[in-house]
Amino acid sequence: MSDQHTDPDNLDHADHSNEDARSFQRLIARAKHGDDQALSDLWNQCRGYLLSIANRDLQPPELQKFGASDVVQQSMLIANEKLPQFSGSTQGQFFAWMKQVVLNECRTRRKSLRTRKREVNRERSTTAGSKEVPGFRQITDPYLTPGTRAVSDEQTQLIRVAMSRLDTIDQTVIRLRNWEDQSFESIGKQIGKSAEASRKVWARAIVKLERALKEMNAI
Repeated sequence: MSDQHTDPDNLDHADHSNEDARSFQRLIARAKHGDDQALSDLWNQCRGYLLSIANRDLQPPELQKFGASDVVQQSMLIANEKLPQFSGSTQGQFFAWMKQVVLNECRTRRKSLRTRKREVNRERSTTAGSKEVPGFRQITDPYLTPGTRAVSDEQTQLIRVAMSRLDTIDQTVIRLRNWEDQSFESIGKQIGKSAEASRKVWARAIVKLERALKEMNAI
């Protein structure tokens, strides 16, 4: 019978792998207990991998809006709060867990970007509609000819009369948006509402103004 010998190199490799596993378990344990150095070491180990995940998942237009590094940084902040929930013990399990955190953050930002695009398109559509109210373009047009200015003055008076029939808040948002060309964010701060809420108030005010002008037979 031939003797079976164990390769010392394989033993060394196995011992090294086991020590790496135990070392990572200790690192995770320290990080869960709020050890700042352990947290820093943990994030440094997976940062490069997470950047590659974000870069592969995000599309070029999305990368122009928010870089992969921003996604990874936010993912680390989220994971830092949820770290006590991580139930794994190996580096592979931790990397897989962090991959899902990054992909979730990518999806969240993608959804937010699409929502903003819809809001911008809706805002442009509503703004375009408001320009059809007679007098809005002429009132703010600095290049009126003498002939058209007389028409503009008449339309301005009609609009002012129609606006006087609106609530104060409606008059305010129309003045700020259409006369002063302020953003909805700026308008929202002045009327105590969010940018989206102020946009809705303004859109309803435009409809009311058009209705008032029709009642005056101005349009």
